[in-house]
Amino acid sequence: MVQTGNDILKEMAKKEEIIEDIRAQFPNVDFPSPVFEPIYYGRRDKELIPNRQLIMDATSGIQWDIVSDQYSLLTHEELLYNMLQMVPEEFGKPKINVDMWNKKARIKIRASFPELDNYKVAGSAIRPEIRMFSSYDRSTFFGGSWGARELVCSNGLVAYRDKGMLNLKHVHGNADRIDNIKAMLSEQLVDFSEQVGIWESWSQKQLDALGINTIVEELPYSEGEQKQLMDIPLLNHGNVSINTMLQQEKPVTLWNVNSAATQLVHDIKSEQRRATLEESIVEVIHKYSK
Repeated sequence: MVQTGNDILKEMAKKEEIIEDIRAQFPNVDFPSPVFEPIYYGRRDKELIPNRQLIMDATSGIQWDIVSDQYSLLTHEELLYNMLQMVPEEFGKPKINVDMWNKKARIKIRASFPELDNYKVAGSAIRPEIRMFSSYDRSTFFGGSWGARELVCSNGLVAYRDKGMLNLKHVHGNADRIDNIKAMLSEQLVDFSEQVGIWESWSQKQLDALGINTIVEELPYSEGEQKQLMDIPLLNHGNVSINTMLQQEKPVTLWNVNSAATQLVHDIKSEQRRATLEESIVEVIHKYSK
């Protein structure tokens, strides 16, 4: 279907309405203002580069990326709007956390649900969580995941083994897709207790020193960070480290290793690295949970 000029104007008006609404709801979030600019080359007689445009922040002047003139921009505000639209009513009012880095080009939004605090793994409370992410510099694509966060130490996401990723590529501007994802999340909430049982099995899966070292060496940490991981006091295990448990000949479980790995994320200074570490940790832990 070919868009008319009137269709485009309506779409632009809707976009502006969403941006204004989200900024009013989240006044403490400093959203950038992306715009497209033409690109020229040459010193004196500058010529326009066809079929290309620059994405930049109209407020700061920061230049993010060069894209096709057919590129469809999804603003950070629209990403947050989409998330709020797809949250099922039975999840309750979400608590929203917004992180931006790469000069605000990249964004990660987390929605947790305080009304769903009746889940535990190894005696530690967990809370369902939805994440969505996007960027203006194409360093990450529009997407999302669905899992849970351990509350005792604000640990990282523990993603679903098979159901974790949300297929969000074509959600923007598509009400049917948002409704489909809302229905999928509602269905998966029913199965959440079953998934918690899988995580609980991690707390029963005991590891010997060799098994622990094998997993830790595969985690996305440097050698020095791996040593730190082994010595970090586990907030969900009485502030006792994995090394201390080994020295005292106490059982160490896959859940302990997962907790140490995700707890260590919060000691990493780089915001960009912190944002990607948790997802990589999940892949490794799932590999050894079989």
